[in-house]
Amino acid sequence: IAPMFGFSTASEYYRWSSAGLLLQDVRRPILFVHAQNDPIINASMIKTDDFARSEFLIHCLTYEGGHSMDWCKNVGLNPWIGDVASEFFMAAIENRRLLRH
Repeated sequence: IAPMFGFSTASEYYRWSSAGLLLQDVRRPILFVHAQNDPIINASMIKTDDFARSEFLIHCLTYEGGHSMDWCKNVGLNPWIGDVASEFFMAAIENRRLLRH
């Protein structure tokens, strides 16, 4: 597929097709959560240099979680990502309030 779009390698194609090129322009806190045991996006594929360049990008790498960290409770799993996201947003809101004063 990469050559069809003018790229020499799959790596080059994915790098130019990813949001990573735009992350340096982010000016609001964003939480990124990845699981090491994700069967689709291997943890080694995450470009951590994107996160190191900005104080607004928070990267959290968990051991567990697979590809979907928001499993339904009725399948016997505990979907914890909603709690993590809620805590992150509440902290961001509180921090913004503190910075205004």
